[in-house]
Amino acid sequence: MSELKQINQHLDSIDNRLNSMESRLESVENRLESVENRLESVENRLESVENRLESVENRLESVENRLEIVEFEQQQVKQAVLETNEKINRLAVIQESQHRIIEILSARSIQHEAEIKKINDLQGVV
Repeated sequence: MSELKQINQHLDSIDNRLNSMESRLESVENRLESVENRLESVENRLESVENRLESVENRLESVENRLEIVEFEQQQVKQAVLETNEKINRLAVIQESQHRIIEILSARSIQHEAEIKKINDLQGVV
């Protein structure tokens, strides 16, 4: 009987060790599940960051497109200003030329009036 008792004790010891191993394995499984949950949470957060980054990239692309339009329009305005300045300069030259012509015509008109007056005065004397 003592052999049976020893076998029983040995079996109990094995059973206790198996129970202990089961507990430890359960603990490892729980820890693995916890790690998996945390990893899933990290993946979700990473996906959220990726979505936000994509949104930022889209907004940046939109800003770049708008900047290209503004630069194009700025170039057009600059060209229009240069052309307008050129036309104003030509008009100033024409105006100056016309001013000199008017001065010459005015002087001639005064001279003609003086000559007409002399002629009229001479006719009145005669």
